[in-house]
Amino acid sequence: MTFLLSGRKLFLPSQHIWVRAIKVPKALTTPSLYLPDFSWSVDVGITNRGLEDIGDVHNYEFREGNIVGLNKNDGYKILESNRRRLLKSGRDIVLDIYWDAHLITAADELYHTIWETVSEITHITSPVDGFIEKYNTALLPKRKSGSMQILPILDEGMTLFTLRTKYECIESQMKNMCCEDQYREIIKRSKRGKFYEKEMPI
Repeated sequence: MTFLLSGRKLFLPSQHIWVRAIKVPKALTTPSLYLPDFSWSVDVGITNRGLEDIGDVHNYEFREGNIVGLNKNDGYKILESNRRRLLKSGRDIVLDIYWDAHLITAADELYHTIWETVSEITHITSPVDGFIEKYNTALLPKRKSGSMQILPILDEGMTLFTLRTKYECIESQMKNMCCEDQYREIIKRSKRGKFYEKEMPI
């Protein structure tokens, strides 16, 4: 099972996110930051189906207290006071995605379309118990031409953050995961997202 798991992308239909776990060689494990048995690195991203429920993004915010501060060398650092903060699967929020959108809410007696502007936050929670290893700092807003913010566009191939965990934590969540073919079948049988467009891949 461990051999089949390592490097394989699995999907969590409940959150419409994917995970990819890789066994970290002992030589690369840092005992000062992680417990010895936390030897698995797990990348987390959002699927195209998950993107169907997100409008026009205007900000990304990683939850402080999990990992804070920026380091010029590697883009992130783990503070001494926070490095032992264990995130709980499906409970602890790692990333907030702030977005706006225009939705059709009704039509008047003359059949004029009535639009409503909505502002919402999509919360990405930790898919397994573990510690934050790193954030994708490319999601942090970059300022250009004065106060203008440049934000990257989300896509399914983008890693949002990486966790450090142990195999038992991954194994305990396997019942909630599936392979890509199974996930695509689930999407075909399910209701599409509020911003679904037919040309979008599934």
